[in-house]
Amino acid sequence: MTQWKNDSIIRMALTHFPALVIFSFLVSVVFGVLAKDTPRERFVYGAKVFGAFVGTAVVLGWLMFFFPR
Repeated sequence: MTQWKNDSIIRMALTHFPALVIFSFLVSVVFGVLAKDTPRERFVYGAKVFGAFVGTAVVLGWLMFFFPR
């Protein structure tokens, strides 16, 4: 049985923003596929949804910066 050494394990730290981008991408792909008919409409709608997700999160993040903790 092979025993793993701590230095041989590669760990990936996923912070909030990359998690947001990955989630937004996956959700926008699903929304685009389900909501529109042609590939061009799907792509445009998916891009709009992706931009809306990321843009809204960034704006809300900056707005929350000004609230006391």
